[in-house]
Amino acid sequence: MAPLPVIAEDGEIREFAERALDCCVAWFGQPPDPEWPCRITAGRTAGCRRSRIARRYTVYYRSGYRHVEQNYAEIAEELFYRVAYSRPMTARGGWVAEMLSILTMLSVLDLEGYPRFAEFLRAHYRENDARLTVRELESAVTRGSFLLNATYRPPGFGASVAVRGMDLTELIGWPAVCSLVDASSVGPWISGLDANVRAAARAILTDAP
Repeated sequence: MAPLPVIAEDGEIREFAERALDCCVAWFGQPPDPEWPCRITAGRTAGCRRSRIARRYTVYYRSGYRHVEQNYAEIAEELFYRVAYSRPMTARGGWVAEMLSILTMLSVLDLEGYPRFAEFLRAHYRENDARLTVRELESAVTRGSFLLNATYRPPGFGASVAVRGMDLTELIGWPAVCSLVDASSVGPWISGLDANVRAAARAILTDAP
């Protein structure tokens, strides 16, 4: 299987993006448009844009960071959408897809030589006191099918979804969490888990007691 094509002026960024895409394909499967290239470039905000006219994706990361791993983190998070944009959970554009993108970023950093930065981010998320309920997360306007960058994230959104995702990963493992991308809703997916973890998973994803 040929790797997904990447365009980037910076050779190190291109190589990182290629490896990150390989990880995403291994976790979430081949996208329906593997021949479409993905251009990686700096922008004012991070995001992923899909152009049916140009038959290309563009992933943006914010410039001006002091450390390269900060750029890599944003790129890895957005590359999740390049691979999984058409999957049922991602197509819904909700907070669960955002959770998966953050978990993808952390997992890529772990595998690609930046585990200390991944652990720093995990600790940062857990230290954030602004925790949103599932109802509040569901009210956030996230991503659409054309411009795949988040348009509104209330304060505490990123930390809230990250902590829920980290808790879920600790409960059932990363490979099982990856299968959530193919679920059209969380309820049936939770029902398919082992009985001994269903209640905990339901509490994480729905706030059910």
